[in-house]
Amino acid sequence: MGGNACNSMFDALANALAFGVLGLDPSSQAGAAVQFFIMDVAKIFVLLFVVIYAMGVAVGTTLALMMSVAALSLPEMLILRKVIQWQALALFAAVLAVAFTLVGWGFNAIV
Repeated sequence: MGGNACNSMFDALANALAFGVLGLDPSSQAGAAVQFFIMDVAKIFVLLFVVIYAMGVAVGTTLALMMSVAALSLPEMLILRKVIQWQALALFAAVLAVAFTLVGWGFNAIV
């Protein structure tokens, strides 16, 4: 797949999410910023997935890593700590960790 085809695919995805699903105005700064963020994050995740998978890491392990990096990060926990009690935050992190482990094991068993 050529570079232009990939860019148009990511651009179409970002446009659909930012302007279609979220209903943002394409001519506004907020709409353009959200569209760019969605497009850039998607490109980075695909690139990281391809690089990690190309190194020989199993698909399930790669998926579990990608999900946990986003959902169980220290900055997210610090932000959530301001609105959630530490006991509930610990339960949230534990449930996510178990879910990501099960997804990883499941995909490794399938693929």
